[in-house]
Amino acid sequence: MIELDDDVIEKMFAKAFTKHGGPIEECFCGRMHVCVDSCNMQEEGDDEIIENFKKTAQYNAAIVLEERYDSIDVCVVDGQNFVYGCGCQNYKKYTNFILEHRHEIKNFLLDWSAEVKRMADYEKTLDSIKNADG
Repeated sequence: MIELDDDVIEKMFAKAFTKHGGPIEECFCGRMHVCVDSCNMQEEGDDEIIENFKKTAQYNAAIVLEERYDSIDVCVVDGQNFVYGCGCQNYKKYTNFILEHRHEIKNFLLDWSAEVKRMADYEKTLDSIKNADG
């Protein structure tokens, strides 16, 4: 069986579930991720905000300074925000669930799709009958 690298799986998950991002984002775990060199932080007062985060990060592990990124991607799953690449990796339970149950999920989606098509065909038939009487 072919095994995919965890990094590849993580990137695929992020691609599917990333809904938004910005220079400052909070993860479900409570960590605040801050892009300290973001071009999105050029407004008046933004320098002060970044400096406050830098000072706070010295004694607060919940502040994660991101120097490599301009924006933090946020995956939204089950109404919860997960920062892509956060050390908590809380989103992995969803990735693992999807992978472990991929055959069941595939079958569910096929059944769902067939039912939606059946309902659409039924509605089309009803519309045809109504228009024929008309």
